Amino acid sequence: MRSACARSRTGRQTGDHSSRAWVGGELSQKGSGRRRVKGGGRGWSGFLLSYAAKAALFAALVSARCYRARMPPYAVPVFDGTHVYLMLELFLASAAALARALLGAELEPQFDRPYLTSSLGDFWGRRWNLMVPGVYRPVRARLGAAAGVLAAFLVSGAMHEVMFYYITLETGTGEVTAFFALHGACVVAERWWQGSGLWRPPRPVTTALTLAFVTGTGSWLFFAPVIRSGLDKAIIAECEGMLALLERAGRNLAAAAHLV
Repeated sequence: MRSACARSRTGRQTGDHSSRAWVGGELSQKGSGRRRVKGGGRGWSGFLLSYAAKAALFAALVSARCYRARMPPYAVPVFDGTHVYLMLELFLASAAALARALLGAELEPQFDRPYLTSSLGDFWGRRWNLMVPGVYRPVRARLGAAAGVLAAFLVSGAMHEVMFYYITLETGTGEVTAFFALHGACVVAERWWQGSGLWRPPRPVTTALTLAFVTGTGSWLFFAPVIRSGLDKAIIAECEGMLALLERAGRNLAAAAHLV
């Protein structure tokens, strides 16, 4: 599959989850209601259709990446956020499928429909990248819950800075750490608001506000160093190559099926 840019030139577990409630708004609740594919054909068919739709959307976003510079400013954060989510979701799901097929190991899904989040605590604690570092509990035991939340976010920011330096070999600017520090502070403030008994907006409003805040601050602080270093272009080139490989493999399988 060739991207739309190239064409125009030629004519991205179930059980007790209390340990993940380190930033959750409903900290006393156990379990996040995460999905597990039930037995039977219907459950698996729905699961496969869901990922097939995500793969098709991801391919469309990869093809449309060259139009990003011409998008309205409000559309760019949505485009970038959706692209990153789909890329990570599909990559980790593929890794989990390989581990299941080769090792018989069940890897826990790392995302749980983040587009349905109800708050920042819900987003970070129960829906996005659920491999939580073991920072929150020891800091909370010594300094309290708010300090534990801030420490967890600061460590996450530092880890991302190191990761970006390793990939780009460019000195970090602190923007990524600022992104996580800002979200940590906002999660602490959100927890205070939720525990104060003050009025809370309805769920659709909180979902829209949370997604707008995550995508807006992500575009401002998280994606800025990625785009400046050209890493996004390298990732897109890799994605286009993978899509082309999959397309060729599909055509070869179809041709082989016709010969049988």
